[in-house]
Amino acid sequence: MRKISLALQGTGKKKMEEELTLLEVKYPNNARGIAKFNVPLAHMMFAGADFIIVPSRFEPCGLIQLQGMRYGVVRISNLPCYISSLISFEGIS
Repeated sequence: MRKISLALQGTGKKKMEEELTLLEVKYPNNARGIAKFNVPLAHMMFAGADFIIVPSRFEPCGLIQLQGMRYGVVRISNLPCYISSLISFEGIS
């Protein structure tokens, strides 16, 4: 069994924020959930991440994905977003 560490930051629906904080309770040694907006923390998370997941249904400019790309982080997000027009998927199957 592989050990993973998970750090999540974000705000949105109250129910999701509650689930985020409960993640820490369920997995105290492997998960951390931060339900607040904190730019310096976000940059530290980008710097130490292997990938980012952006589940937003509406991301008008793709700023989160662009910041992740700056740090060399692989982005996982909904394909129909603005950022898709900035990235070439040619040759990727």
